[in-house]
Amino acid sequence: MKANAEGDLRSLIRSCFCLSKASLRASPFKNFVTLFLTRKDLEQTNYITSSCNINNNTVYKNGKPLFANNDADIQAFFLSVYKRFEINYSRFYKMDNLSKLGWLASEILLKDSFKKDSYSPEDIGLILSNANSSLDTDQKYMAGVADVPSPSLFVYTLPNIVTGEICIRNNFKGELSMLSKAL
Repeated sequence: MKANAEGDLRSLIRSCFCLSKASLRASPFKNFVTLFLTRKDLEQTNYITSSCNINNNTVYKNGKPLFANNDADIQAFFLSVYKRFEINYSRFYKMDNLSKLGWLASEILLKDSFKKDSYSPEDIGLILSNANSSLDTDQKYMAGVADVPSPSLFVYTLPNIVTGEICIRNNFKGELSMLSKAL
């Protein structure tokens, strides 16, 4: 995918959204595309130089499998990825599944392949897309509403929270967007 100064940002976002077409019958975490674009990228002709895909309990970077744990449920899988890549971040344990997925993909994607110190925090933007918004957390929250609604879970019913988690971790302060496919 190309981005240039004459290109329309809307068509760029549409192109990014088209990269992540997950079946609605599949797990809400089947496909998740993470893209990091800078203003400099939009001003020059550039290409996506790195990708991370977490699918079917396997982590891929640039199409090559890095780690698999087929015997784990989703929570155990995310924890095994976190430990395998020796990540240390206390906020990880409070995140919902969507945030953990996007955050882990960003950690793997940015590790050794993105020099964020070459840019000011305001020049780094983030575009994410998924197929089912925050459906997983929404269902958990609604199940808990009958008793006592959880404020700490409520915040994760917003699908763009994953972008906030990534930006907080990396000090990104540019534009961001979270695109979700309509049901």
